[in-house]
Amino acid sequence: MENVIERMSRINADQKIADFNVKMKMDYEFKRKYAQTRVEEFISECDGRGLNCHVSVGGLDSITLFLFIKGLGYDIPGISVSQLEDNSIQRVHKRLGIERLKPSVRYVDDMGGGYIVGQNRRCFKSLDFRFFRKR
Repeated sequence: MENVIERMSRINADQKIADFNVKMKMDYEFKRKYAQTRVEEFISECDGRGLNCHVSVGGLDSITLFLFIKGLGYDIPGISVSQLEDNSIQRVHKRLGIERLKPSVRYVDDMGGGYIVGQNRRCFKSLDFRFFRKR
């Protein structure tokens, strides 16, 4: 079995870390253009494969991504299991028109505590997942 050092060597992790550090030092406009390019490449790849795409929205980072993609002119749906988020985040999801799904898997531990995970697959059948093209 491969250990961490062997895996890092195999995937050229040192170079990837160095590249990441260079990008971190770039100015905002570079980072924005870089992110725009990645979004366009991802959507183009999905389109080329005949696949749909959506943004899985949870907290602030994914909300920011959702708004960034909308700002680029793409009409891609946001999907969330909002019940797992704080009430303030749930209100933001509602205002943004995020498709809210109910969790489908419940876990309760032996001590009576627990949490809810997963998404209700039946809800996915009701969503219109045609490819959303640029306006």
